[in-house]
Amino acid sequence: MVQRSLDSIVEYQLDRPPRGNWWPRVFCPYGFPMVIETEPFLEDGTPFPTLFWLTCPYLKEEISRMESGPVKVDIMKRVRQDRAASTEELESESLYSEYLKRQGFNRELYVGGSRSPLTFKCIHALIAWYLVSHRGVAAQLVLAKLERTYCEDKRCEHRHE
Repeated sequence: MVQRSLDSIVEYQLDRPPRGNWWPRVFCPYGFPMVIETEPFLEDGTPFPTLFWLTCPYLKEEISRMESGPVKVDIMKRVRQDRAASTEELESESLYSEYLKRQGFNRELYVGGSRSPLTFKCIHALIAWYLVSHRGVAAQLVLAKLERTYCEDKRCEHRHE
């Protein structure tokens, strides 16, 4: 896909143009972006600590549905109460924080721009980070609740035609 084509697809997926410079990091089986990475600072120097954005319309809808229900609270409890899960999730979020620091951030921030780990501030950001890094128990638990991780109707293809 050429950049102009990617621009229009990602704008459709996000329902707005993406902010700053970005590039695709994960693609669905149909070849469309599922996750994009943005630069940590906008053109004017404004910090932008959410580096990974879930763009897949199907996953965004499914995660939104879960995030507004009891699933988020249940997963938070499960991860916090299980020592191994908590340790693995903390390692995943620490990797995100380290990645952010290597990009020029001088503050310790975690997935979704949170100032503390294990807050699960934004499940969308958690899923995006998982799809890029393949790390994080909470995201695995969320994705396990889905029948599939991509649409069956190729909605981005239909929009792109």
